[in-house]
Amino acid sequence: WDREETANKGPFKSILDYDIFFNCALINAKSPPFLTNDLLNKQRNLKLIVDISCDHDGTYNPLPIYDRLTSFKNPCHLIASRGNPIYVIAIDNLPSFLPNLILLICLKN
Repeated sequence: WDREETANKGPFKSILDYDIFFNCALINAKSPPFLTNDLLNKQRNLKLIVDISCDHDGTYNPLPIYDRLTSFKNPCHLIASRGNPIYVIAIDNLPSFLPNLILLICLKN
């Protein structure tokens, strides 16, 4: 997704069709959220949201559905259940960890 797919503004019910949603959007203007708590209560496949942007308390947050960052020690935060849980991974330095993870995988093989 890019500007063309998000031009109609959110929330985007189509995100619920996916199992995992990665948010790495740079938002620098007020706009409707990508997801809302009301939307998460609908029928969905979505089980995991990875918020790489980690702007949980920012003015332009496109995912106002969680209220805290997670950590490498405790990476997942349950935000919705009702028999169909959704977890958020919102590690503030996640992009800086990815090269280390790739290196560990390469060294292991």
